[in-house]
Amino acid sequence: MERQPGEALTLTNAYLVFTEYLRQKSMVPVKRSIFKGMFAPLVRDAFNLGLRNDVIDQATNHQTAGWKGLRAVQVQEMAEKGSNS
Repeated sequence: MERQPGEALTLTNAYLVFTEYLRQKSMVPVKRSIFKGMFAPLVRDAFNLGLRNDVIDQATNHQTAGWKGLRAVQVQEMAEKGSNS
């Protein structure tokens, strides 16, 4: 995750990125409810952003839970950054 003004990260998209990361590491994914309970406090600590319920999901154009001003670094980008370090 990284701060990105004007961006919005839905809880669903954060969970999808997380489960893809776990899959690539051959790890078992956690239930979404468990993810929400552990991830929301981490985002608050790291970025001082609380989970909101007024984030617009671009795919459905409906309000959902998420964070404004935050974006997910895609799994591919994480792999590329890791190989360049």
